[in-house]
Amino acid sequence: MTPLERKAAFLAGRELDHPPLTLFHPQFAAQIMGLPYILSYKDPETLARREINMYRSFGVDEVNVMYVSLKLNSARLMHKLKDVSLFDGSVYEYDLDRQQQVNHQALEMINAEIGQEVCLNYGLAGPLTLARSVMPIEEILKGMRKKPELVHQLLGEITLVLKKMVDRFADIPNLTYFIYDPVASGDLISPKNYQEFALPYEKELVQHINQYTRDVALHICGDTSKELSLMADTGVAALSLDQVVDLAFAKEQVGDRVILMGNVDPVKVLLQGNPEQVAQAVRNCYEKAGDSPKGFILRSGCGVPYATPKANVQAFMEAGRALLL
Repeated sequence: MTPLERKAAFLAGRELDHPPLTLFHPQFAAQIMGLPYILSYKDPETLARREINMYRSFGVDEVNVMYVSLKLNSARLMHKLKDVSLFDGSVYEYDLDRQQQVNHQALEMINAEIGQEVCLNYGLAGPLTLARSVMPIEEILKGMRKKPELVHQLLGEITLVLKKMVDRFADIPNLTYFIYDPVASGDLISPKNYQEFALPYEKELVQHINQYTRDVALHICGDTSKELSLMADTGVAALSLDQVVDLAFAKEQVGDRVILMGNVDPVKVLLQGNPEQVAQAVRNCYEKAGDSPKGFILRSGCGVPYATPKANVQAFMEAGRALLL
């Protein structure tokens, strides 16, 4: 099976050769090209080569291009919430956002070469996380207590920007989406604040993406055990879980509502472990969630570090491919 064939069979509940195997791999993918990570996404040719090489080298079921921060040439940096009226999401201009142009061109190149085989995924920072590129995170968190109406105003404008970005990528065939919203982590905000300040805007973004695809996943770093049900309320098809979240607990809480993804520890296991430990971690994850009602996709719990040994990533892939043998 190609990754696209595997994903289609997975979603239809048909027999698989092995579960889908994905990694949050951009930093590691730069390492195996011999590039510093920061240079691996600056031009479309290099970014496309990074992802194509990752697929050719390890056979991952999904390649990733990411957008995590508004640049100063496409957004105004503010220092106080009282200045939020200076930010107008409706005037966001794609033509002034160099990284978006690089990402779009790279996805076109990736699609032309391997788009008939592998899943293409665009990772976008979630509303709370993207907001920190125009407003200090401390100001946002403080505002949740003291000036909630201004935080909502800011997040509404940021969500508008994200929706415009999604529209601009509608011409990339079969594009799927990942929303990364680490600022919404249970380690940073309470479930109450998640429900008020993260959920409505993530949900609005998901509903907009659903005009183009239902294949949307959400990843929030850290311990989100108390927010799992709220995260499922966003309407995403899948939840990617940090390694600190117990997969068995997640299966019990929301396994009948969303696909679960995760959650091999990227540091203690993939970076610092050996191939045998990686293989055991893969089996442990599958034992906990392989029978989740809506399905389970093996994935790293968060970003695979740059210096991760190649042998460990290969062990992850080989152990995953052996699960259904």
